[in-house]
Amino acid sequence: MRYLASFIAVCCLVAGCATSRPIPVTQELTASAEEQMLWRRAQEEQDTINRSGVLYQDAEIENYLNQIAKTLQPNSISPDISFQIKVVKDPNLNAFAFPNGVIYIHTGILARMDNEAQLAALLAHEMVHCTHRHSMRALRSLKDRTQAKTATAQNLAQLLGISDR
Repeated sequence: MRYLASFIAVCCLVAGCATSRPIPVTQELTASAEEQMLWRRAQEEQDTINRSGVLYQDAEIENYLNQIAKTLQPNSISPDISFQIKVVKDPNLNAFAFPNGVIYIHTGILARMDNEAQLAALLAHEMVHCTHRHSMRALRSLKDRTQAKTATAQNLAQLLGISDR
């Protein structure tokens, strides 16, 4: 019985270390049902943020940020991504991007910027998250890991005679 418990513990540890194959950066990701669902969820989150009252409403700043983003935008990106920069009233040093090209920058990080080059670097970093579809890659990687762990647990249960699969 002691060996069985040790065997189960080792199998659980191995299952926890299981990794999925990464999605190559060069692999084309089409607007699958998964990605469309991701964009819908992103839009719902954006609607919540936009209604929450945390946006810093200054058309001049938004125009300035959007002009910088426009100069950084590569000509070869997907036509369905149109970058839009919004400012969030928050003292934290943070920015984040949604997969559809909407980028939120906190006032805290804007206040700490010394020059336009730093701002351009920040915007370019967030834009890459969109153009390289990092959200979709993360979602697929998570699904692959979850499926691998589920399969490992099912195999272990079958090996131990708990499952008749």
